[in-house]
Amino acid sequence: MERSVAAAMLWERTVRNIYEERSSSAIQPLQWSILRFLNASPTSDARVATIAKYLGTHHAPVSRAVATLMKRELIEKVGGPTAVRTSPLTLTSRGRDLLKTDPIRKLAREMRRLPDRERWLLEDILKKLALNQHALDTID
Repeated sequence: MERSVAAAMLWERTVRNIYEERSSSAIQPLQWSILRFLNASPTSDARVATIAKYLGTHHAPVSRAVATLMKRELIEKVGGPTAVRTSPLTLTSRGRDLLKTDPIRKLAREMRRLPDRERWLLEDILKKLALNQHALDTID
């Protein structure tokens, strides 16, 4: 197997393994990504379309994930009776509390354990890969 393919598979496995809870009632990776987005973005940017674009996915899975997060009272609509897909969204206090247990923090802790030089190299490589992927996405 090509080394770069093997390395990519190891990275995928590493990331998947941080999501230890895999039951249907667990917060799923896409839902965690939405919670993170809402935590980091101004409410005016926190709409289904903006979240989908940021995450590089379609509206439908984001809309379903948002509906689930709303049922679990982790996020809520801001404002009046407009449709969920066009309404600004925000985290509830439960959503903010849940983010304190975000599994991505586990991977971040592991990365912080690396020697500085290796961690900086990994961070730079990940940034370059993300930027290259973004550039490829804009070509389509």
